Amino acid sequence: MAYATAHYAGLTPRFTTVHAVLSVNGLPPGPALTTDRFKVVLNNGSTWIAYASSPLTLATAGGVLQAS
Repeated sequence: MAYATAHYAGLTPRFTTVHAVLSVNGLPPGPALTTDRFKVVLNNGSTWIAYASSPLTLATAGGVLQAS
């Protein structure tokens, strides 16, 4: 998928992949990160860029990025 847009209202974003997350904004996965732009590097060579309209807190575990 090249581009996707979603509008969340009263929902909690959760992104999943079968691939391992190697880094988020250049940091190792795990601790929560709060920002409005996320650069996610996967172990298959893919890079995801996700934007939020306001700062969002995402934590990573395996192939899951979960907002809180």
